[in-house]
Amino acid sequence: MPQLTDIDLGGYPTGRALRDAAAKLLAKLIPWARIKVRDSKHEENAVIIEPTAPPPGAANSQQSAAPPPAVFPFDAATALKHQEAWAKHLGVPVEFTNGVGMKFRLIPPGEFQMGLGPEFTDEELKRLAGEKNDLLQTRLGNARPAHSVRITRPFYMQVDEVSTGRYRDIVGQLRPEMSQDPNKPLADYVAFPDAITFCNQLSEREGKRPAYRIEAEKIAPLDDADGYRLPTEAQWEYACRAGTNTLWYFGNEGSANSVEFRKQCAAVNPFGLIGLYGGADEWCWDGTQPHSAYSAALLKQRDDPREDIGPHRIKRGGSSYDSSGADRRAINSFRRGSSPATGTDLAAIKWSGVGRVVLPIALPAQTAPRPGNAPPTATTSAGSATTTSDSLDRQVAQRLLDLKLPVRLIVVGKVTPLKPGSPLPAEPFVLIGIDAGAKTSVPRAELVKLLGDFRQLASVENTFMPTQDCDLWAEVFAAIPSIKAVNAASCEELSDVGAGHLARLPKLEYVNIGSSLKITGVGLAAFAQCKTLTTIELNQAALEAGKFTLADIQKLQNALPRTRVVFGGVKPIPGLVKPGQ
Repeated sequence: MPQLTDIDLGGYPTGRALRDAAAKLLAKLIPWARIKVRDSKHEENAVIIEPTAPPPGAANSQQSAAPPPAVFPFDAATALKHQEAWAKHLGVPVEFTNGVGMKFRLIPPGEFQMGLGPEFTDEELKRLAGEKNDLLQTRLGNARPAHSVRITRPFYMQVDEVSTGRYRDIVGQLRPEMSQDPNKPLADYVAFPDAITFCNQLSEREGKRPAYRIEAEKIAPLDDADGYRLPTEAQWEYACRAGTNTLWYFGNEGSANSVEFRKQCAAVNPFGLIGLYGGADEWCWDGTQPHSAYSAALLKQRDDPREDIGPHRIKRGGSSYDSSGADRRAINSFRRGSSPATGTDLAAIKWSGVGRVVLPIALPAQTAPRPGNAPPTATTSAGSATTTSDSLDRQVAQRLLDLKLPVRLIVVGKVTPLKPGSPLPAEPFVLIGIDAGAKTSVPRAELVKLLGDFRQLASVENTFMPTQDCDLWAEVFAAIPSIKAVNAASCEELSDVGAGHLARLPKLEYVNIGSSLKITGVGLAAFAQCKTLTTIELNQAALEAGKFTLADIQKLQNALPRTRVVFGGVKPIPGLVKPGQ
């Protein structure tokens, strides 16, 4: 069907849901077609699904070939061109913001000389440092020799450092010794295990497979995971320098005025990152011996080098100890520090923050194979980074059935419920959610695996909630931004925690919590932020039991004047006054 390049799905407004589902199925079957979904009476509400692939036979070698690597040196304009070329090749944005508000920039593959080059002689360092050079010499003594490094995989790096507020939101608590300003970078008392925990819990929050396995005091990286992780030291230096070979990405000559120099350090680097020379010591993954130069084993690794073991862990960037970027002798693109990996010595981590985290990017099938010692491509928990959308629907649906959970599919335009034990249809289908009657308790580890795949299925819009582990399922659903309707009518155990999770859904239009006996006025208030909500069904028995009051319901109605707030079964609530009536 290569000649079919434009499809127009129109009709009466009442059939819009079925047309949306049909459009998604067609988009998978005919990815080269431009699909228009509209109501016959509301042309302005039309939704366009753009082609995601060229027509069969139209692809050429230029489209499939990977862009060239970013080979140092290069300027800011070239850096952006490299980022844009790789973003286009991978089908991803240069910059994105994740579900908790953290901003990331794409860092393209490239080649550079890591460490201080021969042009930085002791005499030159003394000249750059001025009269006082001891601190500069100390901090740069371990940054030799320069050695050739290739970053073979693109990745996303956080634009700025993890803030105190973000850390508390993800991990749940701060050490008493930590600074408490939620808007500033967390710059003190973060141990290496704390940073690893932050990465894993952020991954779970975002529906990704955690990148580290933690067993007692042992931490092992999981290279095939798609979750957040600390950068390797090579990734950090490559992203920080961003095509430059100078002490700072703005040059070798820092202002003698500390205020002006701090402004120089605050400038955005060529890759779009900020705060690299101030705020916090930033943890990297690499192990090292205390105050040691590059190890012989590391120097032998040209492609994506890293050290997995060592009593200390590398720290890069600057800290409050170094005057937040004001002391130009100490903070630069080459400075290497370290602290014990255990985190039991608080004095050793007094100036340590999380720093910034990175996220792997899966490569398309046509990209060249990885070199010998490069980490495996990040994949979804379904297995392959190049899994097609239809097979992903199929894999997730099969996993749900294996867990004794019924599913709802659209097969050839028809909504089809499927019970556990039933075979999946041979025809292409779209998974649209979990069906009613799901009672199986699923281990949290399995839910985390499911979540990574669920988030990629834009077809999941209307779903029932299993009757067990309700709050946990609500957390799962909250990370699937495509969901528009959640039917939790049989979930008596859903609490304020679960309500808070569901309220984060950006497109939520309908929610039924008509059986919950644990949701209070706090849970109801959480839904006040859901400006897309058209209907919410509440439990009348919970009102009668005093879990929430009519005043709580009225506050919700006042916050959402266009929303229909009713009891389960769409029963009107006596005494509730809709604004404007």
